[in-house]
Amino acid sequence: MSWRHPPPKFRLLHDHLNQLSEDTGGPNRRVIQTLAAHVSTLFVFNTLRPGGHKLDWSKLVSGDQVTVIQLKGLEHSLSKVVTEFMLWSLLGFAEDRGPHKMGTYVVLDEAHRLSFDDGSPVERLLREGRKFGFGVMLASQQPSDFGPIAFANTATKLVFQVDDDKGYVSRQVSRKTTTHTQRQIENIITKVPRGVAYAILGNAGQLVRIDSFEARIKRWVH
Repeated sequence: MSWRHPPPKFRLLHDHLNQLSEDTGGPNRRVIQTLAAHVSTLFVFNTLRPGGHKLDWSKLVSGDQVTVIQLKGLEHSLSKVVTEFMLWSLLGFAEDRGPHKMGTYVVLDEAHRLSFDDGSPVERLLREGRKFGFGVMLASQQPSDFGPIAFANTATKLVFQVDDDKGYVSRQVSRKTTTHTQRQIENIITKVPRGVAYAILGNAGQLVRIDSFEARIKRWVH
């Protein structure tokens, strides 16, 4: 690795772009002005500020602690960018640490909003996460927005009642089980009652009841 210096502060990128866009003699002034306009949202809320909290992945992934990172209040596209920045950072940590035994789960809520394209951080985690000791859980109320990579690279699936007019979810799920046909799965997942899910476990499909969090707490207490 040739780069030995601390990475520059993200805010410096904004300042540098502004300087270049104001340089009337600059050969790429128009291009830079367009670029600055496209990324301006990243700096409006000053989310990635120098004085912000530093993520120390070595501490966050050790022990039995649970860390919740909420991006509530951020505009949708900004929330997506910040999440993917953090996932790239996590992947960098994982690659530096090297292969590792399974010990950490990355849970992504509203995951359908993220990119599953080839080379995206979510796609990389799904394909390579296990090697580096990371399991991935994806949660969404719109599973039809998940790309095929999400269905193909996840083993256990829980599908609660969902609209499946185009048959996309049932088609993707049916590729992981021989227990039911696509038509049967479509009929099941569009009609299962509240608290019941169609589960794929070990390539076998079955109906399971999922107790509410409150009910599980009561059972643990007693």
